[in-house]
Amino acid sequence: MTWTAAIWVTCTMPIWGVALVFGWQYAICPHLIPARRIEALADLMLAAHGEDAEHEAFEKEVDAWYRSDLRAQGAWRRIRRSLRRRGRPAASAHATSITGSAPHMARRASR
Repeated sequence: MTWTAAIWVTCTMPIWGVALVFGWQYAICPHLIPARRIEALADLMLAAHGEDAEHEAFEKEVDAWYRSDLRAQGAWRRIRRSLRRRGRPAASAHATSITGSAPHMARRASR
C-alpha cells in the first residue's frame, strides 16, 4: 500500500463510519422487528385512529425524525407501509387523487 492510499483511507474512514451507522440504524435495525409485531401495531393504529391511522403513523415518523431517533423512524415507516398495503378507505380516495399519494397532503388540503 502506498502512502497516498494509506492517507486516503485514513481520511475517509469517518465518512464511511457515519454511513455505516446510519445504514444500520435506519435500514437494518427496523427490519429486525418481527413482522407480526409490525402488523399488531398497525392493527392497534387502525383501531385507535380509523381511516387516519396512516396519517398518524406518518406524524410519529416525522416526530422520530425531529428527535433524530433513526430506529423509531424506520419502525414507523414500516408500520405506515403496512397500513398502506392494506388499502385506503373509499372516503379518502378523492382527497388522495387531488393532492397526490401522501396522506398528510390529503389532510392538509381538506383544511
